[in-house]
Amino acid sequence: MSQNPLHHCAEIRLKLTHASESFLGYTGTESCLTLYGSSSYAMEMIDLAREAFRCANFDLAVGIYDKLLEQHGQNMEWLIGKASSLAKQNRFNEAVNSIHYACRLGSLPPSTLLKILVEPIVDYITRNAGKAVKTYKQKSFGPYSCGICLGILFEPITLPCGHSFCKDCLKEVHRLRTCQICHTHHPLLQLTQLSINVIINKSFEKYFPLEMRARRLKQEGNRFFKEREFDKALKRYCEALELDPDDHLSLSNRSHVFVSMERYEEALKDAEMVCQLRPNWAKGYYRKGTALKSLCQYDNALLAYLQCLTLDPTVTSAKEAIAEVMHTLLHSHQQVSLKHCGSDHHFYHAMSPSAMETDPCMPLNILTASNLSELITMLIQLLKQKVEMESQSATAAAAASPGQPDASCQEEEKMQCSDMVAPGNEGTDADANMIDKAMNFMDLNDRKHETPVMESPGSSQPRQVSCSLWCSQAGRIKHREIREDLVVVEDYECSLCYRLFYHPLTTPCGHTFCRGCLYRSLDYSLVCPLCKGCLSEFISKRYEAETIVISDIVRKYLPRDFQLRQTQQHEEWNRLFNNVQGTEAEEIPIFVCIQAFPTIPCPLHIFEPRYRLMIRQCMESGSRQFGMCIPGSGNSFSEYGVMLEIREVQHLPDGRSIVDTVGGRRFKVLERGMKDGYNTAKVTVIQDTRVEGEAFERVQQLNDSVYQMAARWYNDLIIPLRVRIEQHFGAMPEREVDIQENPNGPRWLWWLVAILPIDASVQQQIVSKVSLQERLLMLQRILNRMNPS
Repeated sequence: MSQNPLHHCAEIRLKLTHASESFLGYTGTESCLTLYGSSSYAMEMIDLAREAFRCANFDLAVGIYDKLLEQHGQNMEWLIGKASSLAKQNRFNEAVNSIHYACRLGSLPPSTLLKILVEPIVDYITRNAGKAVKTYKQKSFGPYSCGICLGILFEPITLPCGHSFCKDCLKEVHRLRTCQICHTHHPLLQLTQLSINVIINKSFEKYFPLEMRARRLKQEGNRFFKEREFDKALKRYCEALELDPDDHLSLSNRSHVFVSMERYEEALKDAEMVCQLRPNWAKGYYRKGTALKSLCQYDNALLAYLQCLTLDPTVTSAKEAIAEVMHTLLHSHQQVSLKHCGSDHHFYHAMSPSAMETDPCMPLNILTASNLSELITMLIQLLKQKVEMESQSATAAAAASPGQPDASCQEEEKMQCSDMVAPGNEGTDADANMIDKAMNFMDLNDRKHETPVMESPGSSQPRQVSCSLWCSQAGRIKHREIREDLVVVEDYECSLCYRLFYHPLTTPCGHTFCRGCLYRSLDYSLVCPLCKGCLSEFISKRYEAETIVISDIVRKYLPRDFQLRQTQQHEEWNRLFNNVQGTEAEEIPIFVCIQAFPTIPCPLHIFEPRYRLMIRQCMESGSRQFGMCIPGSGNSFSEYGVMLEIREVQHLPDGRSIVDTVGGRRFKVLERGMKDGYNTAKVTVIQDTRVEGEAFERVQQLNDSVYQMAARWYNDLIIPLRVRIEQHFGAMPEREVDIQENPNGPRWLWWLVAILPIDASVQQQIVSKVSLQERLLMLQRILNRMNPS
């Protein structure tokens, strides 16, 4: 039996009423009942439109709202529902038209505009400009800048990923646990656990004294601003700008002070300079939008806020500001009654520029001129084009000969000054018309100093285009360079090894060491070697990313010293790597513990400092191997051993580690030694002697016979014991077809030796045999004694 449509609509209504009320900001169902009485048709249509919206069938929702508007006339709830559906389809012009009609029926709060229009716009920009924005924001202004404010690193804090940021910037950023440069996630990171990087802070005070003094003045100005002492704050920012005229941070903060002091023209001037100095910094466009909004230049303010959100869609204050600007633009007219214009055809006719010119109640602005979609498209396309031009310029500069630097500089300045051209690859008239239409109702062209003359494609007449979008000011982009005579080796020496930093690693307490030196120290004590701060959490996370700024300075300004240090380190690693990989007499690290066997897993619990160091050196050198021997007489170790290959290292919070290894080659010790506290030995690899003919057949028969004996013995074991053996060593291996394929003999033999309850000295004898036949005879005698029957 089919369900009654009225019952179905009632169910939909119950499910969607709460969601629609929270979405629209008010309850419109009662108004419908009051307006249409007992008409169930309108209610069914409304419920169906809401259900279609919930299911992302926005075309159906728009069609239903259009039908309702056509049949029943103007209704604020329906117009807003239609606008929401249109915005979800990225049809922003039509959405604005619908909202504009709704505004003429009653006031809409900015929060509603934020939900139904601003957030879909930001989502659209993020999807379409995400890759270009990421490239543009990473545009290098020098390696010594903060990745958040783009200013000089001031009181720098180094994150575990190796990137450094200003301390105050990290306080303001809510996304601290994600690096703003490499986007590495640090889930357990807390700012209170991090201290200022001592070396970077001290070095920058020497290298950039004026900028650092300016930053201190700016910091004082910030303190005065929080205390609402605007005159004192303004004085500090001006003093900072005297020391560093191109400091976009002081300009940005001074713009903020000017807005607070209602000096809006000066605020706008500073904000525009910020955008020119740092066109990839979202906050500059926010400052510009705030100044323009205060000057009631709402069209231009909307553009600036859109630029801000293009670069950083997470700026909530910019979203709210756009909603307020849109509220002002859409409500800046008298309240008049309208006839029905529900369909887009009638609406566009009513909203045409000619109709607005004759209607004094209709505002003439960027929203009601129906060009919001074109403006957004233009922002995205121009940004993509600027990124592409910069990429081409960088490629051309890289390809240019070193003897012609001036040409690349001229190309860069040309690119910075003329970044706004008709978007699109073809450069058609349609593209040019799109820009003209988008800028038609904006007064950006009033500033003649920002308006270069450019040729319109396909036209002999020049046209004016604003270059204020994404435009850098040529010659003012700051590229910091350090005076070479100020950089000395002594400033970048590790306090543990007294050599130049190699893979510098900064601890949470702000001290920097060579990575190898630091971990060697932590093998013995979980405290910082300098300040004795606890580093247990640091060692548990095994942070190994080198500090980018220090590494860059060392490589760039101390190239000879760094090359010498790198050569020394590589020689140490290569010596260890070559030793464990070769087949001649080798000197390898020795772990003195238990007897290991070829092909058999051997998990190890590493807790002694000397063996922590040994394992780390094996991993860093790339060898991932060491020798295992059993203890010998005195402090020595056995004459024969087995190489262990490291498969995985699991670090524990207190510095210990679980090392998963598997047995490899066998060796004989020729000469014993010592290095860094652990044993070493010169060894030679041993292998089984191959046999052929009748000798091979006898060994094959013996192998089959011993295998069967071993299988019977193993199957007779009690089940709990077998389970424990299989959990540790795995099930008994199958019998190999070619018993001489492996130079150490069949795998099942070593598996059996590992599980047999025999003395370590007997195991050592079996390992030392280079004759498979002799090993099989020994195992045969052992199995016979264990199972006399």
